[in-house]
Amino acid sequence: MHAITKFEDLNQFGIRPLTGEADALSFRILCDLTEEGASVFKECFGLPQAAKLADNWNTGAIASVLLPADAIRSLAIIGYHQQNKTVIVTDKLIAGLDPNEHITRHSNNDYYTIYTAKGHAHPWPTVYGTIQRIIQPKGTTRNVHQMTGRSI
Repeated sequence: MHAITKFEDLNQFGIRPLTGEADALSFRILCDLTEEGASVFKECFGLPQAAKLADNWNTGAIASVLLPADAIRSLAIIGYHQQNKTVIVTDKLIAGLDPNEHITRHSNNDYYTIYTAKGHAHPWPTVYGTIQRIIQPKGTTRNVHQMTGRSI
């Protein structure tokens, strides 16, 4: 299981936080994006993958963006989805389970068990927060309009 709780955790998606000094309002963080980071960013905010972003600040990146702190949760959900992970949304963090891990909800609806790749079973740690939603991996984040066949 992997978890996102702060800006630095977005590195696993190719979103590299740099500094808050770039924002005159002092609420956004300048981040460099790799190819993967740009893909996560564009999908999260509904931009076409061909959309041009601002030039990168550092080598090893292809673009830079200013991100507010509340974007972390949304980017984490899309990032894990693009990595084909089951996404667990809690009031404290966003977690991603590898494809060989899974989570089971028990009959009393507030008890979950995580099964690791090695087959070990662990209760969901309450310190990770209350589970609000579990998103299973699927091919796309877009819905298909049934009359036209277009992606929305």
